[in-house]
Amino acid sequence: MLPSDYIERVYAGVLGKTIGVRHGSNDEGWSYEKIRETFGEVTDYLFTFRNFAADDDTNGTFLLPLALRDYGLDRESLSDHVADTLLNYAPDHHGFFWWGPYGVSTERTAYDNLKAGLRPPYSGSAACNGPTIAEQIGGQIFIDGWGMLAPGEEALAADLAARAACVTHGDNGVYGGMFIAAAVAAAFDAKDIGEVLRRALAVIPEDCTYARMVRDIRRFFGENPDDWHACLAYIRKNYWQDKYPGNCHIMPNAAMMMLSLLYGRGSFSDTINICNMCGWDTDCNVANVGAILGVLVGLKGIDWKWREPIGDFLAFSCALGDQNISNLGQVTYELAALGYALHGEEVPLQLRRMTARDARRFDFSLPGCIQSFRAEAEGGDAVRIFQVAQPRRTGGGALRLLAATAEPGAPVRLFLLTYYHPSDFNDSRYDPSFSPVAYPGQRLRACVRAPRPLRARLFFEDDRTGEIQRGERVCLAPGVWTELTLRIPAGTDARIRRVGLEAEGAETGVDLVLDEFAIEGGADYAVNFAREGVERWNPLHEEISQCMFNCGSWTVEEGRLAGRGAPLAEIFTGSTTFGDGCAQAVLVPRFGPAHNLEFCVQGAARCYAAGLAQGGKVRLYKKHRDYAVLAEADFPWELGRAYAVAAEHADGDIRVLVDGREVLRFRDEENPYLRGSVGVSIFGAGRCDVESICVKEAESHA
Repeated sequence: MLPSDYIERVYAGVLGKTIGVRHGSNDEGWSYEKIRETFGEVTDYLFTFRNFAADDDTNGTFLLPLALRDYGLDRESLSDHVADTLLNYAPDHHGFFWWGPYGVSTERTAYDNLKAGLRPPYSGSAACNGPTIAEQIGGQIFIDGWGMLAPGEEALAADLAARAACVTHGDNGVYGGMFIAAAVAAAFDAKDIGEVLRRALAVIPEDCTYARMVRDIRRFFGENPDDWHACLAYIRKNYWQDKYPGNCHIMPNAAMMMLSLLYGRGSFSDTINICNMCGWDTDCNVANVGAILGVLVGLKGIDWKWREPIGDFLAFSCALGDQNISNLGQVTYELAALGYALHGEEVPLQLRRMTARDARRFDFSLPGCIQSFRAEAEGGDAVRIFQVAQPRRTGGGALRLLAATAEPGAPVRLFLLTYYHPSDFNDSRYDPSFSPVAYPGQRLRACVRAPRPLRARLFFEDDRTGEIQRGERVCLAPGVWTELTLRIPAGTDARIRRVGLEAEGAETGVDLVLDEFAIEGGADYAVNFAREGVERWNPLHEEISQCMFNCGSWTVEEGRLAGRGAPLAEIFTGSTTFGDGCAQAVLVPRFGPAHNLEFCVQGAARCYAAGLAQGGKVRLYKKHRDYAVLAEADFPWELGRAYAVAAEHADGDIRVLVDGREVLRFRDEENPYLRGSVGVSIFGAGRCDVESICVKEAESHA
């Protein structure tokens, strides 16, 4: 049976991982001497970020375990399922974890092997890629999530990690992943860090290089327990980069992690600070030890100074733009739900609600978790938000808003950003891009309570105009939970920038508690590309607003989305929560054999596509890694002419229309895709212009 504090300890591990990435991100690749000379003894974040952009460590750690959600719980098939999950969530040769070419970057090498049809364990093996590539650091830096699925069961964690890591790595690259996942698992019930390391060491081959290194560093610590600098000098003499080839080998970095885990003596702050001071691949190393220590010490052992600047916000850079806007609470819920399912235990009701894929819901039951909500008061008055443990209507926590306004009735806002621009970040780390998480036609819902009379209403903001549209003011009776709702007007091309709650008090100051907040119901909106543009992150990273491209070249020309590609171009927009309904794209084929609307897009490897095909056809495809034709019909079409290609879908029944006329029908009875984003694809060497994309979900989703 999973421990009673399981969800909270997973959250502590997720926090520790994310804190470690951020703490080590700005001195990555530096030596101890350079860090010391530049910053002195590092004991806090080096810089303040507007928002921290995506990172490969969190992309891989928190997205690859979704293989269990997307493909099932069968452990025997896990390696294949992780491979398909990688192909599904990693965009084609950008974002996610791209930094180097084939034969240099282990992940790029394995990805290309998978694209070419090579399956695990060969895709990541030393036999295929050589020992240098197989033993780079990625086998352990993307692995912590598997340990969080196996609390107290280091053998299970190691088995899951081995099956996942072999997709991209081999030999010590896999053993390191097994060790780290086992350490995370052991941390759930170990009494100290020494026990964690002993239990993790027992799950990897005794004679492997990684195990010999761990035993050696433990021996050195036992003989020199008070001087981590001496241990670093020992590592440089015996385990340094000159002894292990490649850009970022696992062994030197793992040795520095062992140093910090031992000399940190179970203190979260001391461990991550020592690890950061050691240098080299600091974001990866500090993130791994942060995850282990987070689980070991729990939330009470993580100083608030590490948590507050993050605000629970997390950006991904996967193939789905709306999934790239996330938060640490949601990641925790996804992992915990998988942990319950993997152990055959009933998933708690609130956890099922929070991970249901039909809407976006935010609760505040995790201690200190604000789920990336923010607050502002007009005039710059003092305002703060924080999670409180007081009972709420649906559970054991809520989000409290306090503001000391200078004037009675001054509005105070509690809000969630639902779309991000390059200007919201300091850099383009791992190339994220975003689609909104709120759409015209959907409904905002919140439950609030105040200790004294207040007026409150929901609002949303248009991204292009900055105009805030508000619902009706509601007078809150003191101490009474009140539900507020607001429908975002349907049938528009509004791009929603933020949603939230606005409160006004009759006195100076506002005191309000927010229960669960939801963005739900059916979308009814359009993307009019005459109103979109190119968002420039840096000279090598440009995106179309509210879109995420997978492959090909995409820009906006003369008010249309212009796509070019060979042999494939794909771009996605919209929400992964979209269900039954109708999607439509107005396509203008310029040249090339096939031009498609995509719908129920669940990633780069899972979607349907319907469109104009070579030989005067309309075809319906289903993509699982590759496109397969489900049905086709004759339909003569011409280059240069606009066609409105639409797909109506409900529970596996699909109806394809062109210019309002039904062309074909098909029922998919083999694991149909029931939800997902929308997009456009071009097959072969071709170009297609796109005037608009529209989505209207069925009334049952409203």
